Amino acid sequence: MPILTRWFVKTSLQSARPGIGIMRHVHFKRRCAGVCYGAHKRATVACPFCVTLNRVDLARLGDRPKCGNCGRPILVDWPVAVTDATVHAVLAGTAVPVLMDCYADWCGPCKIMAPILDDFARDHQGAVLVTKLDTDRNRATTQRFGMRAIPTLLVFRHGREVNRHAGVISRQQLDALVSSPARG
Repeated sequence: MPILTRWFVKTSLQSARPGIGIMRHVHFKRRCAGVCYGAHKRATVACPFCVTLNRVDLARLGDRPKCGNCGRPILVDWPVAVTDATVHAVLAGTAVPVLMDCYADWCGPCKIMAPILDDFARDHQGAVLVTKLDTDRNRATTQRFGMRAIPTLLVFRHGREVNRHAGVISRQQLDALVSSPARG
């Protein structure tokens, strides 16, 4: 028997914190109804063609998400480009961990990391959002996060930086960086 699903957001008056709505996922079955808070995997991703921000349901990647503006496909199995204009919305609107690769086109070690990050994004599709930030074109974000070396890998959970690594690392070290708890 299929599970019927309904999404709704409580108003800020009903929320535990004023001004913040609570996303609630309700499963209806024949005998009982269970409520799961935060069960929804979602990400805010900029369309690579028209740069429109789109909310993508990562649990439904098999349905091939499309941009709401231009209708072209949004691919999250490769690193997604972010800019000064989109980085805040992507970090704030994503419920899964975000791995941000801060790179430059001329950087040799950054070119070594590219295939490792491509494989990581493909293997962790739906569980981790992999993004790329060009440090030469996006200096405001580079300064905001205090990056002094490239490549720099930043890990975010719930919009906050929890881990950081500067330099080239192996795939096993990358897995450990993303899965490790927040640094102290």
